[in-house]
Amino acid sequence: MIKKIYFDCETTGLSAIKNGIIQIAGIIEINNEEMRSFNIKIKPFESDIIKQEALDISGITLEDINGFEDPETAYNSIISMFDNYIDKYDKNDKFIVCGYNVRFDIDFLKEFFVKNGNDYLFSYFGQIRDPFPIIQYLSSMGKINTFNNKLSTVCEYFGIDIKNAHDAMADIQATRSLIKKLDKILIGINIKESNKVPF
Repeated sequence: MIKKIYFDCETTGLSAIKNGIIQIAGIIEINNEEMRSFNIKIKPFESDIIKQEALDISGITLEDINGFEDPETAYNSIISMFDNYIDKYDKNDKFIVCGYNVRFDIDFLKEFFVKNGNDYLFSYFGQIRDPFPIIQYLSSMGKINTFNNKLSTVCEYFGIDIKNAHDAMADIQATRSLIKKLDKILIGINIKESNKVPF
């Protein structure tokens, strides 16, 4: 059974330790069938630094944040959801974690768990599937021509629409489409016949 979680975070800055998550959205798949989606908006911890430039990018205001779920309630919702799909005590039962430059999001979620007294995010997470390093490699080889490697730019190159860039749900829906498109392309490559590589 193949279990995947596609997820993306919006944050109050770039430091997983100093800043916090204000939105986490994602899609859970089992054997390529979507089981559920989630979109949780979270108040930062009191100790989390809020950078205005980060809010400007996401379009979230301080007034919006005041109406978000408190961190403990959001954490309990995430744990309950993860426990519904993963046996955290089974080393072979883990999500494949999918996202664009997803290490950033994993680092924030890990710190969010730690701030809630839980050091064991990786009881749920296993391998990573991230198109970002593939895009970097193809760009450096001149196989694709994008003027930057931002998600919105890459999605435009591959004909994928992002309805509201820098909203976590819109970003992860677009990332999921990008991963599925790249999967099809890469699976179709015959390495011995390099002249047929479709880039």
